Amino acid sequence: MSKQIPAHGAPRVLSSPIDLDAPKRRGSLLASTAFASALFAMIVGRPGSALAQSCSTSGSGPVTVLCDAPGSTITTANTTNSTSPNAATNDRVQSFNADMIGTVTANTTVNGFGLQLAPTGSGRTITMTNNGVVTTNQAAVSAIGLVGNGGAVSYSGGGSVINTAAGTALSASNTGSGSVLVTSDGSVTTGAGGIGIDAATSGTGGVTVTGSGNVTSGLGISAGATGGGDVTVTGSGNITAGGQGIHATASGGNGNIVFARDGVISSGGIAIVTSVVGAGTSTVTTSRDVTSSAGEGVLAITQAGTNTVTVTSGTVRSNFPGSNAISVGSSSGDINVTIGSGATLRTWNSGGGVGIGAFSSTGNVTIANSGTIIGNVVGVSTLTAGVSTVINAGSITGLTGTAVRFGSGSNNLLVMDGPNAKLVGLAIGHGTDTFRFAGSGSNSFDVSQISTGWALLDKTGSSSWTLTGAATYAGPVTVNGGTLAVNGDLSSVSSLAVNAGGTLGGNGILGAVAINGGTLAPGNSIGTLTTASLTMTAASTYLVQVSGATSDKTIVTGVASINGKVVVDPLTRVSATTTYTIMSAGSVSGSFTGAEFLTANSFARNARLSYVGSDVLLTLDAGTLSPSLPGNANINQRSVAAGIDGALLGGAAMSASFNALFALSGTPLLNALTQVSGETATGTQQTTFNAMNMFMGVLTDPFVAGRGDPRSPSGAAGYAAEDSDALAYAAGRKRTGAERDAYAAIYRKAPVQAFEQRWNVWAAGFGGSQTTDANATLGANAATSRIAGATAGADYWFSPNTVAGFALAGGGTSFSVANGGTGRSDLFQAGAFVRHNAGAAYVAGALAYGWQDITTDRNVTIAGLDHLQARFNANAYSGRLEGGYRFVTPAIGGIGFTPYAAAQFTTFDLPAYTEQAITGNNAFALTYGARSVTDTRSELGLRTDKSFAMADGIATLRGRLAWAHDFNPDRAIGATFQALPGSSFVVNGAAQAADSALVTASVEKTWLNGWSAAATFEGEFSNVTRSFAGKGVVRYAW
Repeated sequence: MSKQIPAHGAPRVLSSPIDLDAPKRRGSLLASTAFASALFAMIVGRPGSALAQSCSTSGSGPVTVLCDAPGSTITTANTTNSTSPNAATNDRVQSFNADMIGTVTANTTVNGFGLQLAPTGSGRTITMTNNGVVTTNQAAVSAIGLVGNGGAVSYSGGGSVINTAAGTALSASNTGSGSVLVTSDGSVTTGAGGIGIDAATSGTGGVTVTGSGNVTSGLGISAGATGGGDVTVTGSGNITAGGQGIHATASGGNGNIVFARDGVISSGGIAIVTSVVGAGTSTVTTSRDVTSSAGEGVLAITQAGTNTVTVTSGTVRSNFPGSNAISVGSSSGDINVTIGSGATLRTWNSGGGVGIGAFSSTGNVTIANSGTIIGNVVGVSTLTAGVSTVINAGSITGLTGTAVRFGSGSNNLLVMDGPNAKLVGLAIGHGTDTFRFAGSGSNSFDVSQISTGWALLDKTGSSSWTLTGAATYAGPVTVNGGTLAVNGDLSSVSSLAVNAGGTLGGNGILGAVAINGGTLAPGNSIGTLTTASLTMTAASTYLVQVSGATSDKTIVTGVASINGKVVVDPLTRVSATTTYTIMSAGSVSGSFTGAEFLTANSFARNARLSYVGSDVLLTLDAGTLSPSLPGNANINQRSVAAGIDGALLGGAAMSASFNALFALSGTPLLNALTQVSGETATGTQQTTFNAMNMFMGVLTDPFVAGRGDPRSPSGAAGYAAEDSDALAYAAGRKRTGAERDAYAAIYRKAPVQAFEQRWNVWAAGFGGSQTTDANATLGANAATSRIAGATAGADYWFSPNTVAGFALAGGGTSFSVANGGTGRSDLFQAGAFVRHNAGAAYVAGALAYGWQDITTDRNVTIAGLDHLQARFNANAYSGRLEGGYRFVTPAIGGIGFTPYAAAQFTTFDLPAYTEQAITGNNAFALTYGARSVTDTRSELGLRTDKSFAMADGIATLRGRLAWAHDFNPDRAIGATFQALPGSSFVVNGAAQAADSALVTASVEKTWLNGWSAAATFEGEFSNVTRSFAGKGVVRYAW
C-alpha cells in the first residue's frame, strides 16, 4: 500500500538532490508547499518505493530518489508515518527509520515550516550539508532546523541561510549526550530581531559553532548547553547584530565555554556575552575589532570556575555611556585578563565607563596589560575579597583622573613593568597594597600620581626608573634590584632602604636613607643627591662619577654613618691631579674602606680618599693609556700608548677627540691604537727599495747589450772559434772528414778583427709587485707595493773588454697597508755603470739616484671620520759592485755557468713631513720625523746561459739562482701626534726576511742587423715575502 505526498498551491518542483541516508532508519522531512528550483533527493527506507513520473532512482540500498520535473510527486510504501501537521498549508511529515543526511546544492525557497530534519527515534544522527541558498520568510520557524534526539547533529557547507522575517535562520538542537556541531562557511542572515545561528543542547552533549561565514541578524550567535556540556565558539566570520553579537551559556553541570572567534563583531547590544553556571570555566579570546553601541564590548561571567579574557590585537570598544569595554565577573573563581601589545580597549567619553572592570566575591584577579586601555572614569578597576594584581607594561588612562583603582581586597599589587609602562591618572590602593617598579629597560614616573591606599613602594628587576614630581606617599621604599633614580621630592617617605642588587641615584631630595649592601650612586652622570640622614653598611658601595673638575656628590643634612667602598667611574680623562668633594654631611661617623675604579680605564689613576671635617674627598691622578692595555697588545700598540702617556705625564693638554680613545677598552682599544699609529708611512720605505733594486737590475744586467760577451762589443765572436769553444753561444755539429782535412790545411784561428769603439742604445720597461706578511708580534700589518717604469740608456765600448753606460727612468709606485691606508708616488731615476771583462772573469759597478713625489692617505674613525693626507718629496741613492767568472761545460751542446758575488746598498732619505685633514679634524694627524734608512744586501749566485744559432741571428736562454741577505730588513718610522706635543713613538712596518731566494729566467733574440730584444722574469721569495717582477729590453748596436 502506498501514500502520496500531495502538493499545495503551485506544483512542487523537485529538481535536485537532498539525501536522507541509509536503509532501515527512521526520520522525518518537513516540506513546504513550494520548493522553487530546489535540488532535493531522499534516500528512502528501503528499495522498491513507488516513484512519481519524472523521478528516478539510483543505488541499491540506500536508494536516492531524484525528481526534476514540475508537478512531480513522491510515493513511498511507508504510509503509516505520513502526517499533516499543518492543515492550512498541507505540509506533511514523512517519517523514516533512518539516520538523516540532507544536502542542498541550489537555491531553495522554503515558505512553510522551513527545511527541518528531525529523527523521531533516539540516538539517530543528523548530517546536513548546505552549498546552496535556503530562504524562508516565517518568523515562527527556522529556515533550516536540525532537531536531534541524542544522536550527533552536524551542519556544514558554504551555502547561505536566510530568514527575512524576525525568526531564526539556522537552528540546531539536541538532547541527551548528543552533540551539536555547526560549521557555517556561508552567510547567515535574518530580519531585525531574528537569530542568526541558534545552537543548543539540553543534555551532556557539547555545542560547537565555527566557520568562516558572516552572520547578520538581531542576535548573531546563540550557543548554549544546559545539561553540563561544553560550548565552543570559533571561526573567522564577521558578525553584525542589532542586539547581542554572541551569547554563550553553559549551565546544569561543569560545562566550559571557549570563545576564540577571529572575526569583526559589531553589535547594538553587548558584543560578546559568556555565562557559566557551575564549576565550568570561561575563556574568551579576540584578535579583531569588537564594538558595542549599547553595552559592554565583552561581558564574561562565571560562578566557581576561572574566567579568562585575552585580547591579542584589535580594538574592544563600548560606545554607550556608562558601559565598560570589558566586564569580567565570578562568584568564587579567579579572573585573568590579558591585553596584548597590539590591542586597545576604549569606552565612551562620558557616562562612567571603565576600561576593564573585574569583580569576584572570593577569587583573585590578575590583569596583564601590554596594550592601551582608556576608560572614562577609571582605566582598570578591581573589586574582590581576594588579591588583585595589575601588571602594566603598556598604557592605562582614566580620562577623569583615575588610571588604576583597587576597590577592595588586601595585599594588592600594581606593577609598572618596563620601558613602555605608563599611567595617565592616579593610582589608588586599598590600604595594604604595593606599588612596584619592575621589568627591564629605562622609564620615568611622576610620584605625585601615587595616591592613597599604598603600604609599600618597591623597586625590583633590572630596569632603571627615574622618579619625578613631589610625593605625598608616606610609607617605606625598598630598592631590591636595578636602579631607582630620584629626581623629584621623596622626602615624605618614612624610610628608603637599598638592598643588595639595588642602586639609588638621582639628584632629588630624600629623607632617611639606608644602604644595606646596595649601591648609592648620586647624580645623573654628575649631580647631587640630598638626604636627611645616611647609613651605609660594610657591604655597601658608593659609586661616584667624575668628569673634568666635577663629580657626583651626596649632601647629608644630618648624620652620615659610612662604611663600604668607594667606586670611581671617570666619564672623561682627568687631565691633572684633581681632588673632588664627594660627600658633605652635618656630621660623619665611620669611614670608607678604600677607593677603586669601576673598570680598568685610561681616564684616571691612583684613586685615594681623605677626610676634612665633615667632607669626604676623592683625589685622582691624570689618566694614562698603557695600564689599560690587554695582555695581548702588540709592540706598535704599546708604542703608541706609551707615546700618548709620555705627553700627558709631561703636562700636555689632550684634545677632546682623545677622550673617545680613552673610553675604549679591550679589543676596540687595540684596534683604535692600530688605526692611529700611522703605519701607512712605513710603506714608502720598502716600495723605494724595490724601485731602486729594479732600476739597478736593469742598469747592470749582464744579460743585455752584449755585456756578457768578452770577445766583441757587438756580441759576435771576433774569430772563427772551434765548436768546443762556441758551444755556449750556438750549438755546433760534428765535422765531416773533408771538413777536418780543410781545417787542418789552414790556421786554427782567424786573425782577430781590429777593435772599433762603438755605441749600444737600449730601452726597457720594468714593473712588479711585492707582498709582505703581517707580523703579529710587532703589530705590523701586511703590506703590498706595486711599481711600473720605463728606462732608456746607452752603452759605450771603450775597449773589447770595457763597457760603460748610463740610463734614465721614470714611473710610478703605489702601496697599501692592510687596515692602515694607501700611498702613491711619481718616480724619477738616473744611473751609470761600468763593466770590465778579463778573460772569463768580469767585474761591474753602478751608482743610481732616485727622486719621488709621495702622497699618503689614511682614515681615522675614532671620533668621527678624519681623512688624513701627507705629501712630500724624498731622495734615494744606490750602489752595486759585482764580480764573477764564466765557464762553459760540454753538457747538452755547451752551457755557460757564471758564479758571481755582489754587494749593494740603498739609502732612502725621508724628510720630516706632516699630515693634514682633508675631512674631519687633525686630532690624530701625525708629524713624521726625518729618517735616513740604509739597506745593505749581499748576493751569492749562479747565472747560466745557452745560445742557439738561427738563420737570422742567435737566440739565448739565461737564468739565475741566488741567495740574498739583507742586513737591515726592518721598516720603522718615528711619529708624533700634532695635537698632543711630546707624544712621540715609533711604528713598525712589515719587516722583510733577512734571507731570500732570487730567481731569474730570460730569453733574448739578437738579429744580424744589430737589433736585439730580451724579456726577463724575476722573483724574490722568503718566508714572509713574495715578489714578482718583469722587464723587457730592446737595443740597437752600431
